[in-house]
Order: sequence, then C-alpha cells, then structure tokens
Amino acid sequence: MFPPTRWSLVAGACDSLTAVQLRALDELLCLYMPALKRFSVASMRLLPDRVEDLVHGFVADKVMEQKLLRQADRSKGKFRSFLLKCFTNYVNSEQRKERAAKRGPPSSQILSIEEHAEEIPASGSLRHDFDLIWARQVLSETIDRMRRECEEKNRPEILRLFEIRVLGPALGDADAVPYEALVTKFRLRSPSQAANLLLTAKRMFRRMIEDVVRETVGNDDQVAEEIRDLHKILAGSDARS
Repeated sequence: MFPPTRWSLVAGACDSLTAVQLRALDELLCLYMPALKRFSVASMRLLPDRVEDLVHGFVADKVMEQKLLRQADRSKGKFRSFLLKCFTNYVNSEQRKERAAKRGPPSSQILSIEEHAEEIPASGSLRHDFDLIWARQVLSETIDRMRRECEEKNRPEILRLFEIRVLGPALGDADAVPYEALVTKFRLRSPSQAANLLLTAKRMFRRMIEDVVRETVGNDDQVAEEIRDLHKILAGSDARS
C-alpha cells in the first residue's frame, strides 16, 4: 500500500545531504520503495527481478544524482502523482534504451507499457491503480492510528465495534450487525450505549482520516476534496475486491 506523503521528509531530502538529511531521505525511501515495487509488478506487469533493478536505478539516477525531490512542490499537486509520473517516465526511458541497445524487440524480462496495454488490469488506468494503492494505504493508516489510540485508552471495543458495524459492511460482504447483537457481544447495557460508542468511533475515524489526508495535501482546504476522492476510489468494485 502506498504510504501517505510526509512532506517534512520531502523537504528534508531536497537539502544538502547532511547526516540528518540522509536519515530523512532513508525514511522517505523506506516508505515509498516497497510501494513502487508492488505497483510495478501488479499494474505495470514488470517481473520482480527487473523491478528491483528499476526501482534502485530510479533512486540512484533520479532521486540521488539528479536531486529529483527538489522538483516536488506541494502547492502544485499531490506528491504521489509527481512520483508516479517521474517513475513511469524513468521506466519507459530505460525500456527504450534497452530495446535500442539490443536492436530488437523488448527483452523478455521487460513488458512495454505501451505495447502491452492489454495486460494492464481492466480495473482502470495506471493512475487509477496507483490512486487505489494510495487510498487503501490511507484507510489502513487511519485504522492503525485508531487501534493505537484505543489501545492507549484501553478501549479496544470502540475499534472492534466500528469494524463490525461500519467497515465490514462498507468494504466487504458482511451485513451490519444489529445493535441488540452488539449489546450481547460487547456486554453493553443497552442499544443506546452501543449507538453512542459507534458515534464515538465514527468521530475518531473522521479525525484520524483527516489527519492522515492532511499530510498528503498542500493545505487544509484540500482535505475535504481529498476525502471525497477517497470515497469515490474506495467505493469502486475493484477496491472492494
């Protein structure tokens, strides 16, 4: 899953590579390299061994040598879009170089995006697939933060009730559990108490997801718009599957 952008790390990686900035860059790469690899295999249809070479080459040639992150500007768009464009451009460039060097068809280890477009999943374009990875990660990060807060407050039932009553029906095939059943399952006093706990969980979820999304956009005005995008992306049948 594609992690939320940590703009402080992006900014840090743009500066001279002092020991502090190297740590910031290392943290940024630890967040994004696994996601780029999964995206390359699942959506770009590249072989895993070749993906390792391409991702490391992208980091060495573009991120480190050409200071790619200096071009990232949070006021001009989403970091994931910037990174996706730069990475796919790099992959296409490397494919063209390899084909030119061999004076023949594409290597059996590389599938050209343009020439093998039919092998891209029918769920949508590369951009859509990439956004879906991002949306899933935002949701996952939100739930992780809810879990940590519930553990800190010793209130695990808040998250469990939310998962059973809201997440299961929303993202899967599960039916919404009746309040009466929740009373029995969580040893509550009444359906009203179950409803109040669910309201608490929804408020926590809203607060957490706004915090996560706020880390990926340029300003607070974009948070609501981004959450609407999240809803559209996650509501699709491919996201549910």
